[in-house]
Amino acid sequence: MPTTPGRTACRSLALLAIVVTPLTVVTRTASTATGTNLICQTCDPPDPPPSPRPSPTPTPRPSFTTLMSRYTPYDINADGIREINSLKPLFPNPEPYRVAANGVVIVLVDPKLVTDEPTLQMTRFEMSTWLGILGNDISADGFFPYFVEASVYSGPVHQDGRTVLALRRFLKEVRSYYPLAGVLLVGSFPDAAIVRSVLVKATSYADEPLDLTSGSEPITGYVGHHLSLKADYVTPRAEIVLGDLDGNWESLYKPTFSVTDYEALPYEPSGSYPLDGQVIETSRFSLRTNWFQDAFFIQDHQVTATASGAGSLTLSIASLDEPSPEATAADRQRPNRIARPEILVSRIDPLRVAIMPTAPPDLDGKSPLDASGRPQKLRYDNPYNAPPYISWRRDRNLERKLVADYIARSHRFRLGSDDWLPFRTSAVRSDDLLLTSPADFNKLLRRASGSFQPSTAADDATLFDYVNWLKQPAVLRGIAAHSSEVDSLFGPVSNPVALELATGGYDLATGAHVWRWVARRRDGEWLLEPSFEGIQARANFHIYRTMWESGILDDAGAGQTFIVHDGCNVMRPLNAESVPYDSPSYGQGDPTGTVSNGESLMFYGNGLGLMARNKIFNDTPSGYYEAIKSTGGRFGYGWRGYFLTDAGNPDLDERALDPTVVKPGSDRRDRTLQRKRSYFWNTIGDFTLKIRY
Repeated sequence: MPTTPGRTACRSLALLAIVVTPLTVVTRTASTATGTNLICQTCDPPDPPPSPRPSPTPTPRPSFTTLMSRYTPYDINADGIREINSLKPLFPNPEPYRVAANGVVIVLVDPKLVTDEPTLQMTRFEMSTWLGILGNDISADGFFPYFVEASVYSGPVHQDGRTVLALRRFLKEVRSYYPLAGVLLVGSFPDAAIVRSVLVKATSYADEPLDLTSGSEPITGYVGHHLSLKADYVTPRAEIVLGDLDGNWESLYKPTFSVTDYEALPYEPSGSYPLDGQVIETSRFSLRTNWFQDAFFIQDHQVTATASGAGSLTLSIASLDEPSPEATAADRQRPNRIARPEILVSRIDPLRVAIMPTAPPDLDGKSPLDASGRPQKLRYDNPYNAPPYISWRRDRNLERKLVADYIARSHRFRLGSDDWLPFRTSAVRSDDLLLTSPADFNKLLRRASGSFQPSTAADDATLFDYVNWLKQPAVLRGIAAHSSEVDSLFGPVSNPVALELATGGYDLATGAHVWRWVARRRDGEWLLEPSFEGIQARANFHIYRTMWESGILDDAGAGQTFIVHDGCNVMRPLNAESVPYDSPSYGQGDPTGTVSNGESLMFYGNGLGLMARNKIFNDTPSGYYEAIKSTGGRFGYGWRGYFLTDAGNPDLDERALDPTVVKPGSDRRDRTLQRKRSYFWNTIGDFTLKIRY
């Protein structure tokens, strides 16, 4: 697999030399006085075993090693497939537990990040050194970090949620003995998905009429009120399952299951349905059965639907209260009955965007990258007249470099590398002026601190404007743009060279060296040329990768940044519904560089933390920014703050509204769909980081 021999290849080694020296002299708090030995007394596994320690003082609290041994191996449902192969200390001599002001952080590390293989340039020793730096930084922030090399199931069976449950059991047991603040997953680990089913009174409109054709009285083109009993795959990345350690998630997991959706038009007058205890019979309905796999199923209704062979449907409504089966008794006492996380959850996982370009040797024997590691022009003689293309493939070398790059940037940030830059917020809005305005977004962002300098903004932004906005320093950013799993949309740019120049991917002497190729037919040959031609409005992997490789953000003095992106599906991995987390197509749409939007922005855009949604929806996190401020500026704590705020929000209690009424005014349907919106959001990056040091 080719790797970049230029800036990318040397970056981590250069930063290692810069970072390690000051690390041993950091004395910001008393907890850092022991230098690198705070996390591990040796980070080199081949070293001889350590000398025996004195016997610990007898205590009912088991050691971390003992707790890990209980899950090595671990088969949660005794089906012969181990969800956990092993849990073991990453470092040979982990520091004994000590009380830390902010609690314990369990850092789960994917063994693939720290294996020694001939094809991998960064050794286990070097990766362990980087992780040791991360551990010292977390410790200096007042936490006790414990690094666990966690080998979990990887194979053909789609059981990601079950593996998450196994890890959750381990975390629950840790929390029963230690003050667990959160879990940080470094490398590739499975996600938890949620399917939710609800009953609502809905309305079909003239521009989208309803066809009810499953019953004995079919209706087409119906406009008006009706009942909808439907299941929705609400999120493939529900960190709440790991974060809510006392919730009832285990009972909700299903490896495969079907849910039948119904849309029904009762014979009763519109104002008389639905009601508690009501039994509705109708022959005007539609039904559709959907199959799901590897998900947590939240049946948030108490309705029994029975369709007869004679073409009639009976809906028996035991109660209109939504049971929230995942929530604890304490959760259900809140105005909005949702699960609340006890611990923080975040991830550092660049695997799905750690991709490198490959192509067959061209007529001159060249590959996609030149000797300096820059994209170059290729030419092919193709007798079949089919255009050649660049195939992007995951690269474990690049994955390690991106993890090391993130740790190095976060370390420098903690040491005050960005203190000379203005401490401010900044917001951008695309050319859809119905989205949150930069002024309103900045008002929200500024709630995270009382010390911000005047904010900056970019409105009605083209893709060119957006790129230039990223180059302006701001510690906390807000992005309002329509988005998908792979890109965010801004106003179109007609001149690709302008984009190439703005991203640092154009050399006046040699032309474009952007990380994207366009095929052209010329003089009987097919040419693959680096170009942003046709990209126009889409901020995606190719834009961010070019900026990272060129170093334009560093050259411009943009600094490091935390980001809140309120676009739809920014964090949603492509194909999550159909393939397990370790599949090459998880988070990758095709081999042309169509990869995850959120991780592309985070790891190639100088991100330290990203909070974003993984569903098509319309919310902006409530209480998020206030939680950052109340915890001394810790960006990751905003995620938990969103849950706690929404749980206490009486405006999300659907029981307070008449279920028979649909618009205008407050609508029970809207509250039903909105009240678990916090489940759609998650954070990537190190949750212990603060926005200011």
